[in-house]
Amino acid sequence: MDEHHVNRSKIEGESVVVLLDQDEYPSHIGSVAAISDEHIWFLKRDMGEMTHFRLEHLDASDCRSINYRKETAYYRIVVGIALVLAALVLTLYLVTNYADFSPESGPLIIVVVAFASIGWRFVTSIHRHVVRFEMPDGTYTWRSPAIDFDSKKEAAQAVREHARSRGILGTA
Repeated sequence: MDEHHVNRSKIEGESVVVLLDQDEYPSHIGSVAAISDEHIWFLKRDMGEMTHFRLEHLDASDCRSINYRKETAYYRIVVGIALVLAALVLTLYLVTNYADFSPESGPLIIVVVAFASIGWRFVTSIHRHVVRFEMPDGTYTWRSPAIDFDSKKEAAQAVREHARSRGILGTA
């Protein structure tokens, strides 16, 4: 396997799909970053590098199967509901103690609005794409952030089409 790994900062070969933009690399270490006609590129942790990761590749011809599934991010539902409930409790507090309004209540109102809007966004963006690449030496994964489900839809579709054209599209 070590002969397949190369420390590169640029994806080589004819690109099939780029799953992660370069600004997303630091928060997705251990994830597949791109697929070219020759390689599957992934981010590997490397404390010796200035960035603490390096872009490495595996031969795409070694890929046994590519599995896709749509996953629900349950933690987002829990956090979103907790934030909305906190906003409701704070709103109830503000409504029942309206006589105590003062200039100091302004930040509390801002917190209520922030909790409600962030919580609602969490509850409404709960799905993510998950693609698993089965290689001889292990499994490599790419998960789209739940908040980017719609914007990463084309990338997930390109991976499925590539796997289907090579006859290695598996079932999740």
